[in-house]
Amino acid sequence: MAGKIRNIVLSSRPGLFAYVSSLLFYVASNFRARFSRKFTVGRNISCVNGGRIGLHHRTDILLKNSKIIIEGGDLLIGITYGYFDGGGIHSGMDACRVHLSNGTLYTFGNVSIYPGATVLIDGGKISIGDGTRINTRTQLISKQEIKIGRNCMIAQNVLIRDNDGHQLLADGIFQNKTQPVAVGDNVWIGQNATILKGVTVGSGAIIAAGSVVTNNVPEKAVVAGVPAKVVKENIEWKA
Repeated sequence: MAGKIRNIVLSSRPGLFAYVSSLLFYVASNFRARFSRKFTVGRNISCVNGGRIGLHHRTDILLKNSKIIIEGGDLLIGITYGYFDGGGIHSGMDACRVHLSNGTLYTFGNVSIYPGATVLIDGGKISIGDGTRINTRTQLISKQEIKIGRNCMIAQNVLIRDNDGHQLLADGIFQNKTQPVAVGDNVWIGQNATILKGVTVGSGAIIAAGSVVTNNVPEKAVVAGVPAKVVKENIEWKA
């Protein structure tokens, strides 16, 4: 029976309570305990309007002058799994990494960040809408703002970033290092796709696997390639 116990806790009082509860589940199923700095995160997590957090105890979480705000739903970090993982993803080994410095992670509704995903915020903000699922080894990197809408399906190994990481000088003029990224509702982003700074992805769009998106994507369009271009229009999709 112990082997069936999940490493999960849903709580509107995160921090020490969430960590200890999750740790008890872990001890029951694995007969060992592990302590970490997650004892200190409670004051940086706010659950409002019925929001709750499910935090796998192995999550590498660091909040420096930052906030995680969960509104009106469950934010699950490192707990649920995607399609066709075939047992290759393990929440204990493929830990999530959530590092925030002077930033905010805001979710509303039910949001899942699968084991192995990374969220890095340095002076920026990331917001994620209800029903969105972010698969393993995906990276969200923000220095300004990334908005992801409702019911988005983000596959494995996707990269979304609103910054270049380094300053670019072109024709003697320094280019903008950061520009916001906006992903609409019901967007499907395929495996190994990359979405770069300044891009807006329209609702209902599909980003094909392996695409590098440098320009805006129309609603209900399929884009593919490097750089990504529209290959189909007026499409519909569902999970």
